[in-house]
Amino acid sequence: MNEINKHQLKDGTGKVLAEGKAFLGDALKMTGAQMSINSVPVGQAGPFFHLHKENEEIYFIVSGEGEYQVDDVIIPIHEGSFVRVGPGASHNLKNTGKVPLIFLCVQVRSNSLGDISHDYEITQTTPKFH
Repeated sequence: MNEINKHQLKDGTGKVLAEGKAFLGDALKMTGAQMSINSVPVGQAGPFFHLHKENEEIYFIVSGEGEYQVDDVIIPIHEGSFVRVGPGASHNLKNTGKVPLIFLCVQVRSNSLGDISHDYEITQTTPKFH
């Protein structure tokens, strides 16, 4: 996980806003969502509170512990926790633990699936697993 710390979040001018944030959308050739893996050092918070106008985010805590704030609500988080943040909600998190807080974040357009509840088809593919 130390590789995460080599990545940076920069603003439009190139100013570094945060260390330890790697966007995976392009690397994974995602076309309908963005995904990042993140590392927050002990005692630190994300670089800023923010909200999304049309997107929702799902956070999965890989390791560590902390607090996630959505508007005025504090949610305790730890390894295995999920947090969903809807559009218009101001949010950020803080590492309150003793090890780096590692999490995945997936961002998608809210209601992007619409009325689609079964977007799959069972196939007759022969398993080739070893």
